[in-house]
Amino acid sequence: MKRWTDTNLMGQIAARKKRLGMSYAVLASRSGVSEATLKRMLNADDQQQHSPRIDCLTAVLDSLGMSLVTKPTLNVEELRYREADAKARRLVQLLQGTSALEEQGLDKAEIERLVSKARQELLDGTNRRLWAS
Repeated sequence: MKRWTDTNLMGQIAARKKRLGMSYAVLASRSGVSEATLKRMLNADDQQQHSPRIDCLTAVLDSLGMSLVTKPTLNVEELRYREADAKARRLVQLLQGTSALEEQGLDKAEIERLVSKARQELLDGTNRRLWAS
């Protein structure tokens, strides 16, 4: 099961619990998450803050009238470009390694030209090709 850690989020949850005047016992009963787990999650003084499972986190959030909202950090085009660039550079690096073995190393301008061409082919091609390992 996926786990989630974000001290700011845990602080917001603890503050909401406090503003609502909700005890650990009540929150445990409402969320189905044990008091011990809640205390580990929300104890800001803990050096080793507990990293709850995502289902526990969402149950607690729901019980407090909160939600876990996600937002993209990159737009689709930027993410696709970055993936295509990284993949193109790996492919050209493989080619360059092979060329170097044959004593036909490529200069920087040629490498960048090949990266640019490979990147564009990846962006113009299928999503499957872009995202495949």
